[in-house]
Amino acid sequence: MSYHNRSKLQQGGGFTLLEVLVALIILGLATVFLSTTISESLFRASKVDDDDRATTLADSLLDQLGLDVPVQPGITSGLAGNLVWRLLVEPYPNPTNPVQLDLVNLTILTKSNHLIGHWTTLRVAARATEQ
Repeated sequence: MSYHNRSKLQQGGGFTLLEVLVALIILGLATVFLSTTISESLFRASKVDDDDRATTLADSLLDQLGLDVPVQPGITSGLAGNLVWRLLVEPYPNPTNPVQLDLVNLTILTKSNHLIGHWTTLRVAARATEQ
């Protein structure tokens, strides 16, 4: 094998150090991008799950109002999994309406005090009338 043939083999035989480093940098950036995207997707899925459970809890609590949950002026609160709920019932001031109404405010938070939702409704007061 002549000197001329040996130099041709050595020239085209692989990648340079610079090419390998550029490829590793591109691979590293792609990995960081993918891990960030996956992490953000998992966080959003967790938030959607909390919102879904809070909505289900709110529906349940408002349906049970007057049955399992008392309808009396004041604050009632409780814990359901990692959700904290607070129910505020107060008389609704409406002097022109002969029917007594209660204003019901339901607030649901996470244990870390992050507000998930707030619901407001009116209910017919179930208190005894004064005579």
